[in-house]
Amino acid sequence: SVGNGGFSINDGTYDPVGPGGSQAPLAGAYCVVSDPDGPGHHVLYQDIGVPGMATVATLRWAHRLHNHSGVYTEKQQFRMEIRDLNNQVLAIAFATSPGDPMETPWIQRNYDLTGFRGRGLRLAFVVENQLDYFNVLIDNVSVTVESSPPTWYEVYFGSNLPLIPGALQGTTTNQYWELPPLWPLTSYYWGVI
Repeated sequence: SVGNGGFSINDGTYDPVGPGGSQAPLAGAYCVVSDPDGPGHHVLYQDIGVPGMATVATLRWAHRLHNHSGVYTEKQQFRMEIRDLNNQVLAIAFATSPGDPMETPWIQRNYDLTGFRGRGLRLAFVVENQLDYFNVLIDNVSVTVESSPPTWYEVYFGSNLPLIPGALQGTTTNQYWELPPLWPLTSYYWGVI
């Protein structure tokens, strides 16, 4: 954090600095709330790794906003940034914009991380509060990863058709198969299931 304040743990009774009052977490016993004690730039982050074999990777979170300034600008903004581990911003998963409501109920958000397979990431929640108090509550942050089970292949190989069960060479998840030495001037047949 740069400036005054930061983030605080909220059990529903915590009253952050500003006129907003205490707010209940979305789920469970706790959430996090930005707690500015004057102008500042505050970042709450978590480093993760997205497995290379993931077929789907999804970031989910919920936030509730209470912006006391009456406007959203670059100086008064909430963002969810996808960064590399050197803090370079790779993508903006969410950012408030001029015209957005100053106060919101809990809102669920999703962002697809599949394009970042095999990489380390820093998931950064950023609160800019240069104009007035800005209380951002964050809850239910998760990253889910799905991967398909490997595909198994039965490999049949022989010199006679139809390929009988005795022609089964074995099973594999590879997309190749090592063959025994082949006889010249012989026709061979494959069967892959």
